[in-house]
Amino acid sequence: MIIEYYAPSPPNEESILMCEDCGKVRRSRRNKTLLDKIDHPCRSCSNKRNGKKKQGKPAWNKGKRYSIAPVERTSYINSSGYREVWCGRGEASRGRKDGYKLEHHLVVEENIERKLEKNEIVHHINGNKLDNRLENLWIFNSISLHRQSHASLEDVAMMLVSQGVIVFDNGKYFIP
Repeated sequence: MIIEYYAPSPPNEESILMCEDCGKVRRSRRNKTLLDKIDHPCRSCSNKRNGKKKQGKPAWNKGKRYSIAPVERTSYINSSGYREVWCGRGEASRGRKDGYKLEHHLVVEENIERKLEKNEIVHHINGNKLDNRLENLWIFNSISLHRQSHASLEDVAMMLVSQGVIVFDNGKYFIP
């Protein structure tokens, strides 16, 4: 219910409102839609009302791709093109709280029998992010070494272009 409405100056026009449920009195800036409403619950009473409407409906889970207790390992391909595998919320490392872990990290960690260090980077030798065979994975001890390997690949590609093994035509590189 609106108790009082006053307008000291246009940008600061305010109303004094009282919650019909708990009787709490509050000030609110003038708002046409607010003043047109029949009842004016405070925030906590409004949340209680909305909560009652939502009972029995599934909660929004922030876009995560897991159920609360999956029976078997589930996986999906993330936006960067890597496969992520459900490991359980307690086992996920590297700051992940949702229980998913990159599959190539799992393959390497299983082989070296320890968790990867924060500075270690797992590299796909053939460039296929979904080829997670152990023989296609290499561990670099730093980001700079990983970048150097990509730079050397580009150097080799440019050398092949200069030798005519790789040809550029119509905006694309190809092997004739």
